Amino acid sequence: MFPWLLAALVSATIGTPSIAAENSPLVSTIAGDGSAGSATGLAMTSSFTEPSGVAVASDGTVYITDAATGLILRIRNGIVQRIAGRATGYADGPDATAQFNRPLGIAVARDGTLFVADSDNHCIRKISGGTVSTFAGSQRLGNQDGKGQVASFNRPLSVAIDDAGYVYVADFGNGIRKIAPDGSVSTIDLPEPNPKVLAVAVRGSGNNLVIAYTDTTAVHLGVEGEGVKSLKATDWREPYGEGFTIGYSYGVAIIDSGDVVVTDLLNNAVRFIRFGSMTVRDSHTLAGGVREGSDAIGGYRDGHSETALVDVPLGIARAPDGSLVVADTGNRRIRRITGLDSRGPVPQGFQGLVGPKNSYRVALLGNSYIWSSVMWPDSIAGQIEAGLLHHADEFGLKSKPFVSIARLNAAGVSSLRSVAQNYLADGEADLVIIFLNHFTQVEELAQRPELKGDDWRTVVPKELRELDHTLNSQHTKLLIVWMPSPWDVSLLEAPKYYTDVGGSLFDPNSQAKSDAEVAAIYLGAGVRAISLTQPMQLTELSSRREIFFQSADPHMTAAGQTWVGKAVLHELEQWKPWTAK
Repeated sequence: MFPWLLAALVSATIGTPSIAAENSPLVSTIAGDGSAGSATGLAMTSSFTEPSGVAVASDGTVYITDAATGLILRIRNGIVQRIAGRATGYADGPDATAQFNRPLGIAVARDGTLFVADSDNHCIRKISGGTVSTFAGSQRLGNQDGKGQVASFNRPLSVAIDDAGYVYVADFGNGIRKIAPDGSVSTIDLPEPNPKVLAVAVRGSGNNLVIAYTDTTAVHLGVEGEGVKSLKATDWREPYGEGFTIGYSYGVAIIDSGDVVVTDLLNNAVRFIRFGSMTVRDSHTLAGGVREGSDAIGGYRDGHSETALVDVPLGIARAPDGSLVVADTGNRRIRRITGLDSRGPVPQGFQGLVGPKNSYRVALLGNSYIWSSVMWPDSIAGQIEAGLLHHADEFGLKSKPFVSIARLNAAGVSSLRSVAQNYLADGEADLVIIFLNHFTQVEELAQRPELKGDDWRTVVPKELRELDHTLNSQHTKLLIVWMPSPWDVSLLEAPKYYTDVGGSLFDPNSQAKSDAEVAAIYLGAGVRAISLTQPMQLTELSSRREIFFQSADPHMTAAGQTWVGKAVLHELEQWKPWTAK
C-alpha cells in the first residue's frame, strides 16, 4: 500500500533533521562573561555575582537585581549599567548612594518606575526619578497589613505589577500581598493557607487579571472568574521524557491565560507549562534538565532547547517581543529564549479554527492522538505547517499555509464529522484532515447504539462520502488519516500500558477485531485516505527505529508526531490538493 510512502518514510528516519528541532526555541546569552564581579560596560564582558531577578520594560530594556552585591542594573543597547545601589545595607536616597540587602525580585511599571523586593530588609523599594524610596514595609519582619511603613513583610522574594498599577508581592512567610498605588498593603486569600510563596507574575487587571505564582510544592495559575489551577511538582511527567517532573519551580512568567513558564531549580531547567482547557497538565523543557552529559547538575550551553543548558535559573520575565529573559544565576549570566511558539488546539468554541482567507487553510480534526504535544513545533500540525512553508515553491503552493487543530477528546467519527460540517463546510477551509484511530472507532460505537452489528460498516463510510461531497462543493478537500495504536505497531511500543491491560485493549463489544480491519473499511469508503499502520511497522523494524509512543501511555512521543506530520506531508506532496480539481 502506497509504496512511495513506505520507501520515503523508512528512508526519512535515517539522518533527517527534525523540523521541530530546526524551529524549536533558541537559547542565547545576552550579558555576563561568567565570572563573579560587578563590571559594567559591554554586555558580553560584564560580570554579575548573583543575578536573581529580571524585568523587561516596554522598550526592551532589561533590569536585573544582583542579590550578592545589592546592585540594580540594566541592559540597554548591549551595554550594562548600574542604576541604583552601592553596597549591601539599607538606605533610601539618591540612586548612587542607596543600599539594598539581597534584592531579589524586580518589576517595571509602564512609566519606567521600578519596584524591588528587598528581601533581607523585608520591604518593597521604589526607584523613580533618580531616587530610591521605601514603598511599603520597613526593616521589621512581620505580617502586618496597612499603609506604607506600617505594613510588614517576611522575606519578600518577588514582585509584579498589573496594568492598573497594583503591586503584587511573593512574601515567602505570608503568601501573596497586594499593594495599592497609594502604598496600602493587603493580603490575598489563597486556596491553601500560608503557602511558602516563591514568585508571582500578573497580567491585565481587574476582571481581566491573570495571576501565576509558585510555592514550595506547586505552580499555580489563577484567572479571574475561573479559579486557580495547580500543578504539583510530582503530578505529571513531561511528555517524551519519561520520569521528568516540574521539580522545584521558582520563577514564573505568564504566556497567556492557560500557559506559563517556570524556572525549575531541582532539574536546572526552564519549563513551559500548559494548563489550558485540556484534561491534563503538560510541561516541556525549553532549556536545561537532563541532557546527555549533564545529569541535571546544570551547565552552560547556548543553542536550541534540545541541547541548551542552564544552572540555578532564578528570575524569569517575558519581553514585549515574546521572548523570555532568564537570570541564569549559577552561570552568572543573563540568557534569552526566543522562538517560543505556544499555539495549541483551538478552544471548544472553535474560534481560530479558520485562518485568514488569503492563506492556504488546513484544519486538523481528531482526538488526543493528534495533540499529545506541548509545543507547536513538536506537534503533527506544527510539522505540517512548517513543512508546507518550507517546501511551498517546490510543491507549487502559492499561499502561505495556516494550519489549525481541534482536539476533541473522547470523540467518535460522527463528532469529528459534525465539526467539519458545522464549522468548515461553507468553504472556511481549503483542506480538512480527519485523523481516526482505534479510540475514535470505539467512541463511535459507544455513542451510537443504533449501529448494531455490522451496520457501522456501511453507515459510517456513507456519511464520510456525504461529507466529502459537501466539502468539495465548497472547494474544500478532505483527507482521512488512519493512525495505528501502539500494540498494532509493535509490542515494544507502550509496553507498560500494554502489559497493564493484559495484552489487548480492543473492546470485545465493538464488532471490530483489529485496527487493520477497521482501517480497511475507511480506506475503502471512497474518500481520499491513507493508513499509517504498515509504514509505521516497517519503520519500527528498521535499524533506525523510532520510539513512536510513550512507554507508559498510548499517546505519541515527539518523534512519533514528527513522523506522522512528515507522513501527511508526503501525501500532500503527491496529491497537491491546492491544485486538484
